[in-house]
Amino acid sequence: MIVLSGCGMATRADWQRCSFDVTEVAFQGFRENQAEWRIVVAAINPGHKHLSLEGLHLSALMEGDTLARLRDPGRVTLAARDTTTLSFDVSMPQTSWNKALRSFRQTGSREVLITGDVVVPTLFGSRKIKDAVRERHVVDLSDILGGMGVGGEFLRGLFGM
Repeated sequence: MIVLSGCGMATRADWQRCSFDVTEVAFQGFRENQAEWRIVVAAINPGHKHLSLEGLHLSALMEGDTLARLRDPGRVTLAARDTTTLSFDVSMPQTSWNKALRSFRQTGSREVLITGDVVVPTLFGSRKIKDAVRERHVVDLSDILGGMGVGGEFLRGLFGM
């Protein structure tokens, strides 16, 4: 292990110091019968080595149901002692969006759990770090409607609610 860490190969301890924080969950609009969202993740590497990740697999869940999944931005290098911002555009299928809207209609806002696994290269292949991302965000229907410049009746009519 000492030889590998001296050569720049990331160790388990290097990855344990890293954190992945969801900094934004934003509604982007509709396209082809799907709700489009942007999720921004800050990958924080406080260590003295640059680290490479092979993938980040995200899921958005509401009340235990998976709304959308996103796989992997490809290989990303995290600079030493720096924060790397990763932006993901996520399409939510119409059936998931309709279900989410029904939940929003009850209270006006809902909590969305963003979870994610990170895939990192090792000397012997890839390794998955489970639940490297696990954060709850409140999504408010009035923010979504305000960003679209439309009223709730239009949105309900659009999806037959």
